[in-house]
Amino acid sequence: MRSLLLGTALVLSAVAQEFPISNNTLLVSMNEPQKNCPEVSVRVSVRNLQGSPVSGLTSSNFVFTENQTPLQVTVFEATHGEYQLRFNSIATTLRTTLNVIVRGESGFGTAQRLTISCALRVTCGDLPTAIVGQPYSAQLQYSVPDGYVDPFFTLAPAAPVLTVNPQTAALTGQFSTPGNYNFTAIITVNDFLNGPFSSETACQIRINLAPITVLDYAPKSATACSPSFPITVNGTNFQRPQGNVGTLILFDNNILAGGTLNSGATSVTANVPATLLERYRAHATVSVSTRAAGITNIDASLPDFTFRRTPSFAPNFTTTTLVATGAATASTPLNVDVLDLDATTQLRITVGSTTRLITRSSAVGGRLVFQIPNELIALGGTARISLVNVDEANTTGAEYTSTCAPNSFRTISLGPPVPTITSLTPRTATACAPGFQLRVAGSNLSTVTGVEWDGTSTGSINTSQAGTVATAISAALLGSTGRTVQVRLRSSDTASPLSAPEAFTVRNAPSITSLSSDALPLSSTPVTLTATGANFVTGITQIRWGQTLLSAEVQSPTQLTFTLPGELLGTAGTVLVYPVNADEANPNAGIGLTGTTGCPLPASVRVANPSAILTSLAPSSEVAARPASLQVLVTGSGFEQSAVALVNGVEHPDAQYLSPTQFRVVLTAGQLASPGTLNIAIRNPNAGASTPLPFQVLPVTIGTITLSSNPSAPTSVQDLTLSINQSTAPARTLRATLALSFEPNADNLSIALPAAALPVFAAGGQTFSFDVTGNGALPAGALVRPGTVAGTVVVRMTALTVAGSTLNVLPSPVPEVRIVIPRSAPVISSARIAQSSGGFDLIILGYSPTRNLTQATVTVNTTSGTRVEGDTRFTVDLTSRFNDWYRDAASLPFGSEFQLRIPFTLANGDFAVIDSLTVTLTNTSGTSAAATARR
Repeated sequence: MRSLLLGTALVLSAVAQEFPISNNTLLVSMNEPQKNCPEVSVRVSVRNLQGSPVSGLTSSNFVFTENQTPLQVTVFEATHGEYQLRFNSIATTLRTTLNVIVRGESGFGTAQRLTISCALRVTCGDLPTAIVGQPYSAQLQYSVPDGYVDPFFTLAPAAPVLTVNPQTAALTGQFSTPGNYNFTAIITVNDFLNGPFSSETACQIRINLAPITVLDYAPKSATACSPSFPITVNGTNFQRPQGNVGTLILFDNNILAGGTLNSGATSVTANVPATLLERYRAHATVSVSTRAAGITNIDASLPDFTFRRTPSFAPNFTTTTLVATGAATASTPLNVDVLDLDATTQLRITVGSTTRLITRSSAVGGRLVFQIPNELIALGGTARISLVNVDEANTTGAEYTSTCAPNSFRTISLGPPVPTITSLTPRTATACAPGFQLRVAGSNLSTVTGVEWDGTSTGSINTSQAGTVATAISAALLGSTGRTVQVRLRSSDTASPLSAPEAFTVRNAPSITSLSSDALPLSSTPVTLTATGANFVTGITQIRWGQTLLSAEVQSPTQLTFTLPGELLGTAGTVLVYPVNADEANPNAGIGLTGTTGCPLPASVRVANPSAILTSLAPSSEVAARPASLQVLVTGSGFEQSAVALVNGVEHPDAQYLSPTQFRVVLTAGQLASPGTLNIAIRNPNAGASTPLPFQVLPVTIGTITLSSNPSAPTSVQDLTLSINQSTAPARTLRATLALSFEPNADNLSIALPAAALPVFAAGGQTFSFDVTGNGALPAGALVRPGTVAGTVVVRMTALTVAGSTLNVLPSPVPEVRIVIPRSAPVISSARIAQSSGGFDLIILGYSPTRNLTQATVTVNTTSGTRVEGDTRFTVDLTSRFNDWYRDAASLPFGSEFQLRIPFTLANGDFAVIDSLTVTLTNTSGTSAAATARR
């Protein structure tokens, strides 16, 4: 009997609570007080209610706060229940209140509040800057805790005309002289409990803004729509502008940002933005303001800024007429009709990076005439012109803002006569050739900026040679197809930037599609080859053999011949053969762009020894899984003594030259392990490999393999036999492996049978390997011992390999045999009688394939001449007892075997009366044969 003890685990948790310290157990000591209380030490003695010191606390047991703000402990020391703690983040107020709480177990008593005094600190901060002549007011920074006397403030020495309120620390006065003033505030605090504490702090007030004087400013006028310009105000006692503080310039009450002060503080300069010049008005106010933070402004007014006319706008174009273009001998006039003309109106002209201001040559009403200099016209292209008034605010003639004066801008075209092309050098080239230099001769080339090749710019140009323009035509521009290219000169004159075109001819590239021979032997004798292809030109097309240029005889546009001198055939290798044109652009017939996109590929010729010729292999095949190497005799012709053998394209190490007609190749067992084809070839030095001959590695042939059992429907008491039937003997010895499995068909199997109760081979275990040598019975070790449990024994061939190799030739479907161990009646293996005190026992050994027993029937047989009173036939119900046995895991190693002991008690009589007992056993499938147990 087994019992399972179940238990539970109880987990208890402790919650930390805060228990403040009682009055008589807390001692507090301070270091010598310093200004601002930079460091405070607290000594705490912790005792329980019995008065004993409490040890083992850490800094985490203590909580310190200053006016409800947590403090960080920097030093913690513990000695026998006394704890020294130090912290240095005390705020710098007049008085600091510290709360000390000890976290711990219960029993520490009640709370105590600590009060620790510190020296006072007064902060001046940045006191407002004073301005001479203006009232001054400032407040020092300080604080006093509740319940304590306010501090009393004094000044030592007193600053000029500055007073301090002794209760509020308010500083007031009105300065008459600029400068920097230092003073010291001495503050005394009367503490009824601890006596006076005092602190002093040196403060500084800057009084550096004296009354200003304004003398003049410039410029004083401008034209509407002018661009931004600087305005400068001169005077004295100016302060550096910074944001909205300092001496500032206001234009129409708009503060001008970005002001600067000169080194003598006598002038301030700021930019008037263009947006302030776009509004319609005749005048603008200019003023200067001196400002300080928190101090009343002091303004000094100046005369108004005026515009040149009333109303006055920027001059605008109505019409423009360029009287003449081209290379004139005198300046070219430009007629301009102008609205809002001014006496200072000039013409601003920009050509490329050159800008010029031009004064009018005449004016009649609203029409102005300007003379454009020839040097500007010679620049050519598009010119930008604008009308500007060169006045005080616009001395450089900058353009007006387009949003305010959109009609003050125009563009006109300037330029010399259009360039012309008279000749091209060269005039022809071949596609796919290297790049070359193109030289263009012509006239009116002074403004040429580039050359266009079918509308694409060629890049940089060279005009060092008079009357010509040179440029590089890249191989990419030359291209891969024949065509007519239009060449033009590009000028800076935008009215007519391109010259008339000049034609350039690009021939189609010659190409080779085949040669009369693509393999030549090593030799010193000249050889003539014929090339077939396209685009061959008489007198132009040549042949480049590698890096050597050879003349060619063009027979037609599709065929030519050339002769190879003997010295070109003395070196083995593959040579590329190019057809090239020696024409105007490529007189040296350099290698072209052969092989690039759209260009023809070169032909190739191999110069080498002749290849060997193979005629036969002996043998030419072998069955796979040969355990040893195999010599193969290769027969053919043309074998060189230094030739090598190739097996599947790889040089074979175990091969030997025998004669010009024979070669020996030794194939390894590894190469013969699996079925397939081994291609054997011979390669001569400086030659290609021969055409290979196939050596066949044949598969291992096996006949039809079947497994059978004898008998076909055995009883569980028999050892089963197996036989194998192979219809054809294999060429190799086969190694077979059988695997045995069992599918039980019995009762009372809640878990799997252990290995000890499963069917096994006679040799032991569930697998058995053996060599297959022919038809007939398997070895004795392959007999199946089925066991005592009903079910199906499955014998399956899991591997069939060639002996000594890994080549598996297991057929599909896999051979197997299924042997049924039927559900049958019990079997009594033996029965015997054993005498006991007061009776005897019937001991039965047997098995029940169904793994159940329902009853035992016993008949008592007496000796001759005797009898037994009462019944001599007994039936014993075994159902429950055997169900319990077969369901117990302890029965599984025995399959269905059992030992049954039936006790008999003799009430009267002699044991000698008993001659024998006859017994049968019954299960759900039937009753066993009777067994006799003799005394």
